[in-house]
Amino acid sequence: MDRMNCPIVCMDRDIGLKCDIVHFDDQSAVRKAVLALANEGHRKIAIIIGDKENILSVQRFEGYLEGLKRLVFHMTKILYLEEHIRGCQDIR
Repeated sequence: MDRMNCPIVCMDRDIGLKCDIVHFDDQSAVRKAVLALANEGHRKIAIIIGDKENILSVQRFEGYLEGLKRLVFHMTKILYLEEHIRGCQDIR
């Protein structure tokens, strides 16, 4: 990559190259999103995440739960559905 003289920036992971890396605070971002949606009057707030073994999915789900816990109103239930979507054909 160095020979290509092309700047590279990795997002959320270190792939072993000499380059800049940008990390996101997914947990905080999702928590803030839940609170922002609630402040706009939304009361049924859901999240769709990927593989539950993926650290980013885990962080996003934790942020979602943190956001729900901070709400003035109480969610009566949290639905957890584990599905693997394999492309647009599965979404109808």
